[in-house]
Amino acid sequence: MDRSEFGKRLKAVRSNVLKMSQGELATELGVIQPLVSRLENGLGGTIELLFEIVAYFYQKGYPAYSLFYKDFNIEEFKAVSHTKLPKKIAANVGEGLTELKSFLTAALENTQSIETLLKLEKK
Repeated sequence: MDRSEFGKRLKAVRSNVLKMSQGELATELGVIQPLVSRLENGLGGTIELLFEIVAYFYQKGYPAYSLFYKDFNIEEFKAVSHTKLPKKIAANVGEGLTELKSFLTAALENTQSIETLLKLEKK
């Protein structure tokens, strides 16, 4: 799946399942509307925004993982979304996503540091 396909899926869920505007979703995620627009239009976003979206869907009881299925189906997503996750499970998922986000952020910082060192070494 590429960025464009993910954006189409996100837009379908936002408008058809959540019944929200881009601005409303942005407010829920703590970001500005243009970031949601960029993601929906396949122009990219940040890994942090992706984690926020996944965490938000889980908090609301939606199967965020299914957005990444090869054969994503909005009708199946709608059907599954009516079964809310127990709060304890949703909280654990949120904690796990927070840990994963921290790990990936640290990995990205380390990668950038290594790239900087390699550039200095070449000079």
